[in-house]
Amino acid sequence: PAYTQSGPGFAVNGDVTGAFSDHRTSNPDAGNTATYTFSGLEDGLYTVSATWVAHFSQAGNAHFTATGTGGDILDAFVLQRSPPDDFSENGITWENLGTVAVSGGAGAGTVTVTLADSGANGVIDADAVRLGRAPEIRVLDGTTEIVDGASNVDFGSTDLGDGVTKT
Repeated sequence: PAYTQSGPGFAVNGDVTGAFSDHRTSNPDAGNTATYTFSGLEDGLYTVSATWVAHFSQAGNAHFTATGTGGDILDAFVLQRSPPDDFSENGITWENLGTVAVSGGAGAGTVTVTLADSGANGVIDADAVRLGRAPEIRVLDGTTEIVDGASNVDFGSTDLGDGVTKT
């Protein structure tokens, strides 16, 4: 992704290696924002993940915002005092922040992820952000695929208010 930062400046920390040989930190309310932009995306759902170097002085409420060209907005507050722990890939441990929708046509989608120090209750760590396609869910009735908005399933009849189950 493209990385930009705004504000008076993040401190670059080379003493403790981040995901890609460095990481940047900012004190609370210093006016710094780190932005990661992923472009050229196909339409669909994407999982946003982040990593950081954990430390007891880090924020307990680091605020990530992700916006997709579909108008979807994801707000995630993470505890950067503890290390990310959702999954590991190529020796880097990541924390899933959530999913964001992208639309706009073939290869025209964009996701912008922002980490801001505003309102943080400790130091924020801007290390790395990852974007991956969210898994598609396939629903079957026997061997027939149920297509969202285009398929019908006959559950039989029941009284109003009674629940139904199809297995």
